[in-house]
Amino acid sequence: MGPMFPRLCLSLIASVSAAIWHWAEKQGLGLRDWTDVEVSPDGSVISAVATYGALVVSFDGGETWYYGDSSADYKAVRITPDGSKIFTVAPYTDGVWIWTHRFTIGNSVFWNVDKKYVTSDAWYDVATTPDGVIIAAVVNPGNIWISRDSGSTWQADISVGSTQEWSGIAMSDDGSKMLAAAYRAKIWISGDSGDIWEEVASSPSDVWFDVAVSSDGSKMIAGGPSLFISSDGGTTWAQASTVGTRRFFQWHGVAMSSDGSKMAACGYGHPEGSIWTSMDAGVTWLQEATFDTDAYFYSGYDINSGMITKISMSSDGSQMVAVSSSPGYIMIREPGTSTTITTMTNTTTASTRTTSLSTFTTSTGTETTATATSSTATVVTRTSTTGSTTGSTTLDEETSAGSAVSALGLAPGQEPAPCVACVPCLSWLTGTGASDSAPFIITDHPARRKVEERSQLGPLGQPKGPSATLSPGQSRSATWAFRSDEDKAPTWTLSEKGIPCHPLQQEGKTYHGCHPDGWCCLDITCSKTDHCDMATKDQATPGPPLRLPRDPVTTPCELDAGGETFHWDPEEDLNLMFVLLQEDVEGLQEEDLESLVKLSSSQPLRLVLMSYKTSKDEIQELMSKTQQQLEPLIAALTPEERDRAKQSFVLVSQPAWHISFDRCWLPSVTHSWSKEVTLLQFSSEYDFSVSTQPQSIRGDWAKDGLEEALSKPLRWVGGLCEEQEMDPSWPAPSTALSGSIALVARGSCSHYHKARSAQDRGAAGIVIFSYGEQTVAMSCAAPDPCDEVLQIPVLMISRSLGERLLEELFPNVTSDDQGPATEREVTATLRSQRQGPDLVGVLGGGGLWYNSPIGMSRLADELIGMEYRRKLLQRREELSQSGDVLRIEVFKLAAFPGGLTFPWPASDAQTIRDGKYTELEVELALDCKDHLDDNCPPWDHELNLYLCIEGVSASSACHDRRLSVSRWVTPYGREAHWFSANTAALPLLSSAEAVAGKGTLHLHTWQHYTVSLVFWFRRTSNPSPVLPRSQMPLWLGGPFDLSYNPLHQPVTFELPPATQRVTLSALITGHGWGVDEDNCAEFCDHSHHFSVNGVTTGLTKAHPTAGNQDGCKTKVFLGVVPNQYGTWPFGRAGWCPGQHVDWWEVDVTQWLQEGSNTLTYHAYFNGTDYEPQPGGLEDDLGFPAEIHLASVLTFYSEEGHQQPVELKLKPLQPLENSRRSVLFP
Repeated sequence: MGPMFPRLCLSLIASVSAAIWHWAEKQGLGLRDWTDVEVSPDGSVISAVATYGALVVSFDGGETWYYGDSSADYKAVRITPDGSKIFTVAPYTDGVWIWTHRFTIGNSVFWNVDKKYVTSDAWYDVATTPDGVIIAAVVNPGNIWISRDSGSTWQADISVGSTQEWSGIAMSDDGSKMLAAAYRAKIWISGDSGDIWEEVASSPSDVWFDVAVSSDGSKMIAGGPSLFISSDGGTTWAQASTVGTRRFFQWHGVAMSSDGSKMAACGYGHPEGSIWTSMDAGVTWLQEATFDTDAYFYSGYDINSGMITKISMSSDGSQMVAVSSSPGYIMIREPGTSTTITTMTNTTTASTRTTSLSTFTTSTGTETTATATSSTATVVTRTSTTGSTTGSTTLDEETSAGSAVSALGLAPGQEPAPCVACVPCLSWLTGTGASDSAPFIITDHPARRKVEERSQLGPLGQPKGPSATLSPGQSRSATWAFRSDEDKAPTWTLSEKGIPCHPLQQEGKTYHGCHPDGWCCLDITCSKTDHCDMATKDQATPGPPLRLPRDPVTTPCELDAGGETFHWDPEEDLNLMFVLLQEDVEGLQEEDLESLVKLSSSQPLRLVLMSYKTSKDEIQELMSKTQQQLEPLIAALTPEERDRAKQSFVLVSQPAWHISFDRCWLPSVTHSWSKEVTLLQFSSEYDFSVSTQPQSIRGDWAKDGLEEALSKPLRWVGGLCEEQEMDPSWPAPSTALSGSIALVARGSCSHYHKARSAQDRGAAGIVIFSYGEQTVAMSCAAPDPCDEVLQIPVLMISRSLGERLLEELFPNVTSDDQGPATEREVTATLRSQRQGPDLVGVLGGGGLWYNSPIGMSRLADELIGMEYRRKLLQRREELSQSGDVLRIEVFKLAAFPGGLTFPWPASDAQTIRDGKYTELEVELALDCKDHLDDNCPPWDHELNLYLCIEGVSASSACHDRRLSVSRWVTPYGREAHWFSANTAALPLLSSAEAVAGKGTLHLHTWQHYTVSLVFWFRRTSNPSPVLPRSQMPLWLGGPFDLSYNPLHQPVTFELPPATQRVTLSALITGHGWGVDEDNCAEFCDHSHHFSVNGVTTGLTKAHPTAGNQDGCKTKVFLGVVPNQYGTWPFGRAGWCPGQHVDWWEVDVTQWLQEGSNTLTYHAYFNGTDYEPQPGGLEDDLGFPAEIHLASVLTFYSEEGHQQPVELKLKPLQPLENSRRSVLFP
């Protein structure tokens, strides 16, 4: 083939130094579906809008943000140069809204809104002259509308011949030149202020998203499947050829400076989403930011960084702002270290090349050119952001060719595109490639960002799949896949007695089945052996029959229990839990047993206590001690409770490892779920000795697991973080660490930072003690360099054990001591040991319960959750057998990549009406791959089900709370299954619009599950029930501050004829934390007060458990998923992680009257309007207080079945003189 490198890499890079621009996400505004952003000419004023109600503005370049309005699904925004006016459009809002800034007092900003009525349609984009006199707006689908008198009058342009699916519009400063984009069409241009429009003939007929025009109209750019640029006012056009070409890539946002010399474009596709900039009017382009979007194109949703949707810049191009969605952030371009990048733009022969070099420094914008001739290539090494030197390496042809081909994604032998197409290699050489967005999870890093969405690629920080060496420019996430045990099933060899064989190490060899001499170990210590069949030692043996949660248990179990035989049959409809005590456990805590006894007295279950000890005598002693503990606890119960509790506990004397598979299926599970764990022991010459199983890391960022025991002296070194405050009772830290195991306090900086610091100082390992008694699975996330695997073990212990170790190290230290303390010798020893699971459960009526590391202290909650699930299965069976129930399956094991839609059949809506169904229950199951916690999304998120209606909703994938069917909140890192009462939504599903086939169900969150969703409609035995006749939406929520109540005005109405019953229904949840000192509205008790014709009795909904330490933990019996990760136990306002949200419903018939009726609504905190005070946790993942409200009034009559329900829906209207409070800086 001959040398390849001179044909390829000389066209890539000549020199690179330091880092390029940094795009910083603005925290505190929350994750939203941002749709547009606008920057003022001087860069000081920024405004952004989002669907689902968000209009924000900053008057100081993005440092401080103010809320505008939240009553519409905004699509586009424009601002006047001084920021005094904001122009917005949104689907079905009747036209253009002009917001005039009145004044700002303290923490509040006040606005007037002038609604320019045009037509109720799907408004999509807007453009204005700087003075706001000429306004152009587009409808998708529809017309281009133009006003030349500041919006007073409007005219639809008909020169385009027919309506188009318009997506973008822009104009010059004087309004004479206009440019428009549309889906499935060409680019359109007007040179006479919009009177006449013409197609750009050279533009392909494709999907165009956005356009931009310079101040004088001489330069234009359009973004779609490519970038189309004109430098002569639209006379001629050319496709930009130096930007990345990607399969499925779409440019969704474009922007340019006032003179058109600087341009920017953003988009997404396969395999990445990008922000690109040009400093020479679009001749050459530089990729500044890259975001992995593979998941979007292969599953319908971008789970990494959101879809980069729009971009804007100041008049000189110095200030740039982009927004992303699904969900996303506002991102502001900030300068990093001065950057010099040299690109090569010409190619000649294979052996010699004359190359034109285009060099510019991004922080200064200076440009130079030069010429070079070479037959070799120089590739620059990567430098850190603080480095000032640049290294260079001359690569040989063969090695360089392979690297370059890999970087460009070319197959061997494939010719590259012209050298200007090689510019994406910059992202590799400058360190700005997709690997920077590698997904990890929970970290202590104070600058962590996007932990929530990034973590969804890897389960709780664990790479999903084997690690691999990445080629330059390759996205790390492309090498990951969901963790599955299918390809690594444990071997399964049974001895002659039917007991599973354990791995045996002998003379450096590991035997997983039979030893060559025909025997095997029956436990981890090989205390007992048995003969095994050598005939199959070289043959593949099937794995254990029970390996994963939900696997059905179909065979019985018999065990020896204190001279009696315990028998369990799979047909028994009760929950079964094996409690398997590890070999070193000598007894159970009194409080743990007390909670289990209390639980066993109230629900049917079997608690089978066993031990991994191998001595029967030791097990009998342990069980005798446990029996003595149980007797007084059971005796304190009532006689009926006492009998139930006695039947619940089974104490088994057989060693857990020595159970024959012929008698019980349990060995299949204990063998499958066994794993290597790290044990940590501390000892000193003063008879101090303690052993513990620490919490280890998740992910591949540090050494996990030991081939041989490690014993080293323990050294206290403080926090290993700059400016970390130490507890005054702790001794001063040491500085000598080489050859020791570091004892470190958690806090202030990331786990990775602490471990890396310890390794750099020569430590052999690091033990971090936590904030409290609960330890966490330590993970790594950006901006730490998580790809650089540390070579020391990293472990976490509880705070009490950490402080006990400090007392042993420094026995005579008091809080008054100053300076280094005298440290005595404590040795830390780490060793690996195979260990069986602590718990194995079977759900009554189901299969194996989850393999979750919950521990004895949380077992009671787990059993309560199991009972909820058992009753749920019973409920499903009852409904299935009922003749008065209609079952409609919406989704069955559907892959849920953040959103699913389902056309609601008109026939189903009609059946509900004709069948006189009066109640609705919704069943939802969220499953994870292999039903393993590690494969579940690690964070809690709101999950909503809407019925989007054609002509009312913005799209078939709407987020319209007026059309809410159900709401849930997903759990932290676990599966979920619920039944919820949703009768309040039954009128919506049987409405006239639904019967007409105009409804589409939309299930939405930004997490990934496998979803099953079923509607269960039920009717009463009453032959003439009262049925919904009409339904009227009431109020929506919004930011919770002083503006909230003034925006929720009274509602007046009259009763429809023949009304017999009226109900008020609402979904109310509070969100937002870490911004104000009351931690509202998630963790504060805000109350919601309704009145009907002045009556308030029984019309208040409060949240008294919000902020309580165990407010959600106590609701496991109501469906809260038990033993989640994170802060799940804490009470929330109107919801809990891992639970459905109930409709709050009140029958208000008795307080209504003929003629006019009045409803009022207010929300208070501590009995008054809420005024947020700055404070809180200062956590960059927090966001201001919000109320998510859906409320309806439903009218019933006996004649309701005769016609579909009338929905009194109107396009949302903002209130005059609306105001929003400031977001605190």
